[in-house]
Amino acid sequence: MKRQTIRKYSISFKRQVITDLESGRFDSMESARVHYGIAGITRQHYYKERIQRKRQVVGERLVLDLVCQERAMQPKLGGRKLLYLISPELASAGVSIGRDWFFNLLSNHDLLIERTTRQCRTTNSWHGFGVYPNLLKNIVLTGPHQSLSYACPMAVHTAA
Repeated sequence: MKRQTIRKYSISFKRQVITDLESGRFDSMESARVHYGIAGITRQHYYKERIQRKRQVVGERLVLDLVCQERAMQPKLGGRKLLYLISPELASAGVSIGRDWFFNLLSNHDLLIERTTRQCRTTNSWHGFGVYPNLLKNIVLTGPHQSLSYACPMAVHTAA
């Protein structure tokens, strides 16, 4: 029995082999077996993955169409609520997706809503309270505690 030597191929080379398999660039079944061996997968694994990829593409298209329909009505609708609204239609179509996969899909297609950054506000000049005039506006203060005597004459206690 001939012993097979296991060769280590780079991931990019394996991807190229898989694309060759998908495009049908092999002559016979024996050639296809060699390609499967190089890619490190079985024929069953290749076709199972191929079916999953097709389902994923169909699911992505359905999700993107539903998202575009909802966003046409409500442009600023957030991702979680969007997933909640389209989940019954996805369930009826037999497509099941998770929150993280949904957000990755929205991110890949630039469909996420950008958050508005709130500016820090320290003064509210538009309040409804009364605004009183500045009583010390034109007075020059020369010593300590003079502002109390001008603003509130009753607050200054004189020593007797």
